[in-house]
Amino acid sequence: MRDYSKIHSSFWTSDDIRGMSEDARILALYVLTCPHSNMIGCFRLPDAYVCDDLQWSSARTAKAMSELSARGFATHCQRSKWIIIHRYMKWNQVENPNQGKAAARLFDQIPDGDIKSLCAMAMDQCAANIVRAVYEHHIPSDETLSKPFR
Repeated sequence: MRDYSKIHSSFWTSDDIRGMSEDARILALYVLTCPHSNMIGCFRLPDAYVCDDLQWSSARTAKAMSELSARGFATHCQRSKWIIIHRYMKWNQVENPNQGKAAARLFDQIPDGDIKSLCAMAMDQCAANIVRAVYEHHIPSDETLSKPFR
């Protein structure tokens, strides 16, 4: 669980979100901000959590979840109850080495299967940002050498 999350104002004006039904938009916003989410956008989310938190029926939840999947916003596995929000890490990048370590620990908790594979691909697309954060943390750009370099 995390205490805050970023929702870009373009969420409401993007063609992807505007093309969704009202229930799918609410569910998309919910999965981005729910208390069950984490910094990698891949977490366990049983339908019962959604039904209780949003006060929706299981049929309404299933229909909205199907739309999120059909539109490529998220994939939810009915067997494992895990969800991945596609492009989550594009908008919520790992910013420093400690976050990179935390992201790796969260990844290790995901059960093997399709969701873990999708998460691995998402993390791979953001790997350059993780490496850059580690590099910038250990080698600040304003640091000067104390002795001349040959």
